[in-house]
Amino acid sequence: MAVLELKSLEMSYKTQEGTVRAIDGASLRVEKGDTVGIVGESGCGKTSIGLSILRLLPPNATIHGGQILFKGQNLLSLSGKDMRRIRWKNISMIFQAAMNALDPVYRVGDQLIEALVEHQNLTKKQASDKMEAVFQLVGLDPGRARNYPHEYSGGMKQRAIIAMSLICDPDIIIADEATTALDVLVQDRILASIEKIKAEFSMTMLYISHDIAVISEVCNKIAVMYAGNIVEHGDTMSLFKAPLHPYTQGLMHSFPKIHGKLERLEGIPGEPPRLTDSSPGCRFFPRCQQSLKKCNSIRPEFKEIEENHWVACHATRRSL
Repeated sequence: MAVLELKSLEMSYKTQEGTVRAIDGASLRVEKGDTVGIVGESGCGKTSIGLSILRLLPPNATIHGGQILFKGQNLLSLSGKDMRRIRWKNISMIFQAAMNALDPVYRVGDQLIEALVEHQNLTKKQASDKMEAVFQLVGLDPGRARNYPHEYSGGMKQRAIIAMSLICDPDIIIADEATTALDVLVQDRILASIEKIKAEFSMTMLYISHDIAVISEVCNKIAVMYAGNIVEHGDTMSLFKAPLHPYTQGLMHSFPKIHGKLERLEGIPGEPPRLTDSSPGCRFFPRCQQSLKKCNSIRPEFKEIEENHWVACHATRRSL
């Protein structure tokens, strides 16, 4: 049984411009011990997947199709009270904006202790001891637990959020752009900490990022998302060695290679579609240089092309 599985998930936002179909039939499976990366351009629905799993969507959002299964249990059928028991204890999240995820008038250590007292029924002394141990694990001085968030640097805030995600020993952690707001040196240290913690605790993680280089460093499997759809999914080595979807191929060409001859970077022509517009065909069709006539009218089936390698494309071609 997978730790987490999405089955044909559909979610939309009501806006002044119309209904935005942010997630349009996405399917994904996360096994125990996996770190699955979701990668794609901004606005493709990556963060919406994370918020849908935890049922933390804003009031104008509606999940209107599919299932979110946590160890076989459909989270969409649970009451708000039951979901509160699952958050942090079973499924936790490293939020994108660390400062916004920390209460500015509440000491950082107390925020972690509160989660332990609530979800693990520990005494405050037991919770305080565990909080200090987790601080050390993520590279924070336990003595800084009594500080407020504004007294932390950006890297320290991000480590505090990672500590918060770990504090209740969850079954799976969702990391949403965990290092995007940090400079490259701090980012590298944070990624090294995540790798160390993953190895030590055999963590299961869903890692969301627009940076395919970071995804390749952290994740053993990758799901490529475009305009609300997961268009390709497979293990990291397979995707980098032989990407099958034209969008994945475009992403691969969009970042510099460390080895080999110097080459000009190739961007993906055009812009992502407006998600208020409905299309019966492939949403990547207007930007695709490999498209067939039927791509504009028939949505491709998401199917297994090779062992553990799925793709949704009528014109699958090998490249790179």
